[in-house]
Amino acid sequence: RRRLGGATVRWHGSHGAQHLREGRIHRVKAGHLEGWGQACYHSSRSQLSGVVAKRVHTWVGPHVLGKTVETPADIDAVTDTAWRQNYKHTGDVLAQVLAGVDTALWDLVARNLNVSVCTLVAEVMGGECKSHMPVYGSNGNRETDMGLLLANAVHNHDKYGVQAFKFQIAQRMGGDVDITPNRTETLIPLARQLLGPEVTLLADANGGYDTIERAKPIAQLLIDNNFTFFEEPYPFWEYDKAAALAAAMPGMPIALGEQEYRMDVWQRNVHAMDV
Repeated sequence: RRRLGGATVRWHGSHGAQHLREGRIHRVKAGHLEGWGQACYHSSRSQLSGVVAKRVHTWVGPHVLGKTVETPADIDAVTDTAWRQNYKHTGDVLAQVLAGVDTALWDLVARNLNVSVCTLVAEVMGGECKSHMPVYGSNGNRETDMGLLLANAVHNHDKYGVQAFKFQIAQRMGGDVDITPNRTETLIPLARQLLGPEVTLLADANGGYDTIERAKPIAQLLIDNNFTFFEEPYPFWEYDKAAALAAAMPGMPIALGEQEYRMDVWQRNVHAMDV
C-alpha cells in the first residue's frame, strides 16, 4: 500500500481550487496521484465559490498539507481536526471547504488502492457498490410556465423512460405565500393526471411554508395524488415544525437534510426526517 503523505500532499490549481462549469473543484496531490473533490456548486443566491476557494488555504490547508492519509479513518481524523481547529469559523462556508477536501481525499485514497470511490465507501459502510441508480427529473424553476414544465416531464417520460419527477411547489422561503395564487394546488393533481398513476412524483417546497395551517392541506393534497415525499415544507432549521407535520400527516413522509452541515443537529433531529 503506497504511503500518501509528507510534503507532497498539496493543492493544485489557481488558489487551490478550480472552476468546472458551475462548481468549485479541489484537487489534492500526493506523489504522482491526485484526487478530485467538489466543494460547492455555483448559485446566484450565494456566490460563495470564490470565498470557498480562498478559505481552503487559510482555514483547511494548514491542517491537511503534509499529513499521512492512507485510509478512510485517516480522512476522518484530518477533517475532524480541521473542523475543531476552525471552531471560530464553523458554518456553511467551512463545511463547503471541507467537503471539497474530504471528497478529494476519498478519491485519492481510492486511487491508491486501485478501487473506485463507490467501492471504498461501500466497504466502509458494509454495503455494496451499485452499478445502476434510479434518477428523477426535476423542473428546477418556478418561474417557468406550468404547462411547459409538465409537457417537458411527459416528454422525458415518454422518450427516455424517466419514471420519477420532482416538482417545486410553494415559493422558496415564501412565508405561506405561493409564487402565484393557487399554482401549487393546480400543479399537484395536474402532474398526476398527465403522468399517470405509475410514475413516482415528489414535491419540494424549499421552505415555502411557515404554519401547519398552510402546510397541512398541501400535505393532504400530496397524499390524495400519491406523491412519495414532501421535501422541506418549512425553512430547513424548523425541525420541530417538520416533525409536527409528519406526526399530523403520517401518510406523507417528510424529506429534509440537504442544507444541514452540523452532525450534532442531525443526531438531535433525525426524528423529523422520514426520508
